[in-house]
Amino acid sequence: MDQPRPSPADPRSDAAGTLADLDAIGRRADRAYRAPVTGAPLVGWGIAWAVGYPALGHLDLPWALVVGALATAVGLVATFAGREPGVSNPGAGRLRGAWFLVLAASPFLVQVVSPLEPWRLALFLGALWGVAMAIYAIMTADRALLAVSGGSVVLAAVVTVPEGISPLLVYGLGTGIALLVLGIVRATPVRSGR
Repeated sequence: MDQPRPSPADPRSDAAGTLADLDAIGRRADRAYRAPVTGAPLVGWGIAWAVGYPALGHLDLPWALVVGALATAVGLVATFAGREPGVSNPGAGRLRGAWFLVLAASPFLVQVVSPLEPWRLALFLGALWGVAMAIYAIMTADRALLAVSGGSVVLAAVVTVPEGISPLLVYGLGTGIALLVLGIVRATPVRSGR
């Protein structure tokens, strides 16, 4: 007696399952790429923000500029020294180019909004860089970085309102600590339970 043949699986459910698997693989690949690419730079820029902004608000010239330049150097060194060879993204070069455009345009944008008090110019640049980080986060589907960078933009606006606070201290520590924590989380290797 012939056994009935099993009916073939529904191709739609097979396709949905395959797409779900591909989505999960894509998320794991994004995380695997994100950790080495953004971990060390976020630590460096977190330190730069947390040290540089308060220095600009509380040290006299030229010391404020010296500390700000050293803090920026920490961020730049962490950005380039923290890169792991062989870890790349096809769009990474374009994203880096966009970042350098924002950085190179910054002095010209400062000229556009001048004259402002120096602390307001510093907050303006921080907010501009926060927007650039947010665009990068959107392009790379990085929700955590989007939250931190968007929070940075909002914080830059909020600290300008209250009297009696040091806007650059609050902004630098708030944004710097958030970047630092995100960077440490990403730079810390995750151990598998296996």
